[in-house]
Amino acid sequence: MSGRLSRDLKSWTDEDLARHNLAKILGLVPEETSMNDYKYLYWTDNPIGNALWVAAEWLEYRSEPDHQFRWNPLIPPIIPR
Repeated sequence: MSGRLSRDLKSWTDEDLARHNLAKILGLVPEETSMNDYKYLYWTDNPIGNALWVAAEWLEYRSEPDHQFRWNPLIPPIIPR
């Protein structure tokens, strides 16, 4: 799981797209969906959107030039068994 996430979020990524990638990897939204199909999850107060903020602690955050996330290089990728 985190191996793929570390690859998908290697570079700084828009916060909505970062949360959408995280939601797909965690199985919270279908793999083939567009971020726009689920943007309401990321912009409203709800259990899934709130859980993604907690999971985002695996990521580095920066507020400038825009709110963005990327994989925290201090956390090694987990190789699934």
